[in-house]
Amino acid sequence: MPLGQPGLALAAKLAGRVRDSSLDVKLPAGDGIGYELLALAARAEASGADPEAALSAAARTYRAAIRAAEGLED
Repeated sequence: MPLGQPGLALAAKLAGRVRDSSLDVKLPAGDGIGYELLALAARAEASGADPEAALSAAARTYRAAIRAAEGLED
C-alpha cells in the first residue's frame, strides 16, 4: 500500500484491509488529532463512505460560506 497518498485515504484503505482480511488489529491508542482523524477515517470506511471525498465536499461548502461572507460569488 503506497504511503505517499493523502492521509485520510491511507487510513481508510488500511482500515478496509483489516476489515476485508478479518484481521484482529485494533486502532492504535494515542493522544492528539492524528489518532482522532484515524478513528474518523476508519469509521467512515466502515460505513461505506470515502473520507477524502467527504472532507473535500465539506471543505467546498465551507469555502462557499466564506466567499459569501466576503461578498464574493462562486
